[in-house]
Amino acid sequence: MSGSLDYVSQFCAGHNSTEISECLSHGLRDSGNVRSVDEVWMRSFGIHIAALASFGHLMSLQGRTTSLSDLILLFCYFEFPEVLLAQMLIRCFTMTVRRFWQHEEMSKRFFVAACLGCSSTLSADPKKDVPLTAICSRQVRPVSRNFGILLMGRIGLLLTFLVQYTASVSLWIRLVFYLKDRSHWFWHIDMRTFEIVVGGLLATMSSLLILVVSDEWVMVNTSSEGISLERTETSQDALRPPYPNDPPEIQIIMPDLSYTLSEKMKRWNGWFSDCLAFYIPHSLQNELELGIVLQRVFAHGLAVYTLHHRFPDGCPPILHSLSSASSTFDWTEICPDRANIWDPSNFTHHPRSRNYLRYMRGLEICGLLFTIGVARILAHWVFGIVSIACRGVMGKTLPSKLRFWDRWFLSGRTMISFPLVLLLFSCSPLWIMSMLEQRGWVAHAQSVLQRQDIPEIDRIAVSILMWKDPWYDRFYVI
Repeated sequence: MSGSLDYVSQFCAGHNSTEISECLSHGLRDSGNVRSVDEVWMRSFGIHIAALASFGHLMSLQGRTTSLSDLILLFCYFEFPEVLLAQMLIRCFTMTVRRFWQHEEMSKRFFVAACLGCSSTLSADPKKDVPLTAICSRQVRPVSRNFGILLMGRIGLLLTFLVQYTASVSLWIRLVFYLKDRSHWFWHIDMRTFEIVVGGLLATMSSLLILVVSDEWVMVNTSSEGISLERTETSQDALRPPYPNDPPEIQIIMPDLSYTLSEKMKRWNGWFSDCLAFYIPHSLQNELELGIVLQRVFAHGLAVYTLHHRFPDGCPPILHSLSSASSTFDWTEICPDRANIWDPSNFTHHPRSRNYLRYMRGLEICGLLFTIGVARILAHWVFGIVSIACRGVMGKTLPSKLRFWDRWFLSGRTMISFPLVLLLFSCSPLWIMSMLEQRGWVAHAQSVLQRQDIPEIDRIAVSILMWKDPWYDRFYVI
């Protein structure tokens, strides 16, 4: 492709050290257009705020704005934006099973509204609501939305956000698959920004569909028929909490210390599980775990593509050309070390030379803790699949010892296994340290660019690593 970095590096590869600088400078005419550190971070911060606002607006349309579990969900979305995609997949799977496997009669509007996460309000108390995925379609009736200036304003604002998110996704795809190895030093922040942009895009599209396609729903039959207690524990007071009369901290009976150690553990765990079910529902944990697995599949797949498929030796060709032309610095040292793709410092595209890493030990510890948390999820899923297969094929359940091990150490719903769920949030310091590491490199490079004694070939190299797409300013509203 004429004008691309690969083309320029191949074209200039045959030149000697004195000619290659002029060749690269001629081939990369637009390399002087760079992104500054403050510009990248401020725009990423603005997109994070916009995405959180989009998700909060979606939660308000779904009727999820008052409980502690909704606040935890918002935090999980900020940490892993793929949680929203996980929610959509779980709801669509649930409603598909009810409609086509259990042959439950329901209208198309009810099916779509349930997949979008809508809730129904009680006619006697509009402040109480229950998710549509947890109730029978015969228990609710649709109520058309009032079409007025407020609704038009909401749709107009959502369309503005939709245009911005679509432009941001287009820029990222262009950077990774078309412009390839340019803007290499902004990889971490661009990757994180892309994740939150995809989450904001899904939230905006869901909000538009709810406003345009779906009606409001009101429950006309408040009987318990057709309501799943496990699924409705995410609702906001529509169903009674584990202790109906008083707050759980008042009603919970503390264990009697006169029991044996095993009985004490069971009683303490029962108390802990009841509190966990009230504040962090099982459905929320399932959504978080699926979202994390989706995030790992995407991130690891992209790393494999960039390190193995696109650059066979793990280093962009342009950096080899720059290293052969520069007498002051070996630019291949900033290439990712692809010796071990599971190494967290390599997985996030850190350089081969570990001398440039300030947080190496912290990255290794956080990466190990996060890997343990993900391994717990996969092991629990494998156990569940094996258990279902045993019941379906042989008609038997797994031995009690295996079920005991899964419940106490893999489920994430006991005093012993729940700390393993908290390990999943060790990804936060991992990303923060990685981006701070990268910010330090770019800030140093930005100061180097301002020096007068820097060789021209090194100036070209720094400009390439901090390169700014000409489409960047045209596509960003915020």
